[in-house]
Amino acid sequence: MTTTTTTLPDDLTVVEITVREGRAVGEDRVEVPLGNRISLRFDSDTRLLVHIHGYDEEFTVESSVFTVYEFVGDLPGIFEVEDHVTHRLLIELKVSP
Repeated sequence: MTTTTTTLPDDLTVVEITVREGRAVGEDRVEVPLGNRISLRFDSDTRLLVHIHGYDEEFTVESSVFTVYEFVGDLPGIFEVEDHVTHRLLIELKVSP
């Protein structure tokens, strides 16, 4: 599995993020239409404390447990999604009209 993005007709953008040994595999930036719901779907072999900068969203991804986190992309800009334990960038979200 690699990082993929799919925009569905119901204004839901799905971002699949695979993490191996603490590093994301695949795309490093994903574009999301402003106002869409964003569904981050994690497949990770390590425990992560994920923080979405700008939105101040934080959640845990357990090792080997498929995790889904959803929020509305209602702020325009480029936002880092990082692991707060290692401070590694996992992906950037570019939210724009």
